[in-house]
Amino acid sequence: MPITVSLVNQQQCYAGNDRIRGRVIFQCSTPTEIQDIRVTFSGRAKAKVQKTKGSAAPAASYRSKCILFEKERILWHPNGDTVAPDTYEWPFEFVFPSHVQAASSRWPETLPFRSDANHPLPPTFAAETHDSLRKLECTIEYRVHAQVFRPQRGILGRKSPLFSEVVHLNFLPLEARWDLKSTDS
Repeated sequence: MPITVSLVNQQQCYAGNDRIRGRVIFQCSTPTEIQDIRVTFSGRAKAKVQKTKGSAAPAASYRSKCILFEKERILWHPNGDTVAPDTYEWPFEFVFPSHVQAASSRWPETLPFRSDANHPLPPTFAAETHDSLRKLECTIEYRVHAQVFRPQRGILGRKSPLFSEVVHLNFLPLEARWDLKSTDS
């Protein structure tokens, strides 16, 4: 793959305040116009609920996505210049937060909606279940995502990555680890 994420100190499971160090490696085989190369460290929760009526198609569905935190770094910004064929490499470092960070929402928050800022981060989680009335899919995921973007064309140009790689990380808060150890005793 032309872009890879290599973690230097990859752990089986991370906790709050753990450091994540790594490198983003971009192998450019032909001259290519590049807008920028960025790496994003994020946590998010997703849920999908589908109501069903027997074996028929879903009657209704609900989807939710919540960004728990997001930290982005632009590693290189050639601003649309043509990049020569070569292998490029940039180091990065992030610190795993221990709490949900305030969202930079464009819409003001009003009651009855509330922010979960400063709530402890939940552990990595994925589950699917269903019964005769509904189907439920829930995930809490943490990841490092590297992307190479081309320059946008036109006024309404789409900003989709040319190349992309995701590394998923497992997170378990220290408090949960202590709870596991006390139940093992």
